[in-house]
Amino acid sequence: MNIIQSIQDYVVQMIDSVEGMKVLVLDPETAGIVSMVFSQTQGIQKECYLFERLDIQGRKPLQHMKGVCFLRPTEYNIAMLEEELRKPNYGEYHLFFSNILSEDKVKALAEADEYELVHTVQEFFGDYYAINPDLFSLNIEKPLKPAPRGRKQQQNFVRVVDGLTSVLLSLKKRPQIRFQKNSPICKQLASSLCNKVYSDSDSKSLFPNEASWNSASSSSPSLLLIIHRSDDPVTPLLHQWTYQSMIHDLIGINNNRVDLSQPTSGGSTSDNPEAKAKAGKEVVLSWDQDSFYKANMYSNFGDFGVNLKQLLSVYQTQHKANKDLQSLSDMKKFIENFKDFNKLAGSVTKHVEITTRLSKVVDGNKLMDISPLEQELAVHQDHKSAVEKLESFSQMSDIDKLDLLRLYLLYSLRYEDNPASQDVIQHAKKNIFSYNKNIEDEIGRLKLSPKVFDNLRKFSNVKNRSSAIDLFENQSILKMARSQLTRGIKGVSNVFTQHTPVLKRTIEGFIAGKNGKNNSWFEALDGSYPIAEGGSGGGGNGGGGYGGGIIVFVVGGVTYGEGMV
Repeated sequence: MNIIQSIQDYVVQMIDSVEGMKVLVLDPETAGIVSMVFSQTQGIQKECYLFERLDIQGRKPLQHMKGVCFLRPTEYNIAMLEEELRKPNYGEYHLFFSNILSEDKVKALAEADEYELVHTVQEFFGDYYAINPDLFSLNIEKPLKPAPRGRKQQQNFVRVVDGLTSVLLSLKKRPQIRFQKNSPICKQLASSLCNKVYSDSDSKSLFPNEASWNSASSSSPSLLLIIHRSDDPVTPLLHQWTYQSMIHDLIGINNNRVDLSQPTSGGSTSDNPEAKAKAGKEVVLSWDQDSFYKANMYSNFGDFGVNLKQLLSVYQTQHKANKDLQSLSDMKKFIENFKDFNKLAGSVTKHVEITTRLSKVVDGNKLMDISPLEQELAVHQDHKSAVEKLESFSQMSDIDKLDLLRLYLLYSLRYEDNPASQDVIQHAKKNIFSYNKNIEDEIGRLKLSPKVFDNLRKFSNVKNRSSAIDLFENQSILKMARSQLTRGIKGVSNVFTQHTPVLKRTIEGFIAGKNGKNNSWFEALDGSYPIAEGGSGGGGNGGGGYGGGIIVFVVGGVTYGEGMV
């Protein structure tokens, strides 16, 4: 299952199906979806010379060009498209929609096509943002709530259902659907998806048995697992130490773009010389077009540094050779290899800049000291030692307030049932949220208050987590049943990677199934993540595992680290 390839194939099919000079017309969401997997250079090679937005007013009419529209089938986009067809900017229109297009919307578009310029209407199910080959997002900023009220909440709920429907169709999956039992919103999503996949009048044509899509999957059921972030609030609080995860954690990745114009720590762009020098500096991280990034995105920071040094040595060798051109043969070779050399130079510059920024944040925020304590809080039970180390960090004036808050939040989760933790938390609230000249940049920017401790406990206390989940693996009756599961990141264990995300254990349990070595673990999962009513997909109870693949959707978001499991 490669979702980047799936969306790339859709874009290529759209463009290749239309001959001649073309304009790719997108909406705000499909513009982001396409930009993550397909470049303008690739478009030009296929006679697609412009990328334009449907919602931008005053676009120049280009009657000699053909409009290839890739849009989400929303009410707003359909209204904009109707207006476009009544006042056409292009000689032809080929309409492609990223999700299911209802009959009434087709009728509305037909009525608006007064000049009969629409030649194609098709559904290409690319309604999600492909980050990695096995990691996607729907870019919904605020988490869903049970019984969504208000227009925005309802729109977000529909967006999630549409996005997951698109993922299943693009991967040709008609899976068994399970949900987190104690989460109302997960149950609602599962129910809505069952209606889409198994109950809708169009479900038979859109979701045939997987055997008709892929004969290899006929005896291997697939699974869509819908879980809530409350099952594991620990993983997002931990600093990550693999390259891609670190970039997102310490700098930020938005639709594969990294903004290097922001200061490394504290201050605004206007009063920071470093930020001024790099104002507007944005780099792109593409799994498909950056081979070095592709090969090293999951490498830990130490290994990545070694590999970057090797890449720099290759660049320096080629750069030196290019300066020593003594014959026509040397010049010819230089011209032939210039494109590859220029690409290498760009890759070296980009990754050196990012690594320099990461190193400054790691050193400036003392993450090499903080991270071992994070891991200790996540995997070890020693209250006295934890309090002593937290107090020690609290007395350091150069510790970032936000990092200190993360440590105490981890402590509050680890020792939520320990009466002594209340005094420790009260002391932390006074220390972290006391007046500080930098507080506006660190805590205030995120609009955090002392209530964050209470909110976290309400969000993810023992009662709100699945009964099968032992967040810290303490004194659990299932601990022995899971002892044989592989732990750590790729089998490597050190002070920075001791913690294993709950998601990893959950997925391994479902892959093994009831017939696996840890059948008691599967039975516990089976009770905590039941099959949605009408969502069995003919896969029984999954007792034999899910060889057809597992798709996981986390309500509330997933970390890049969890994307590696």
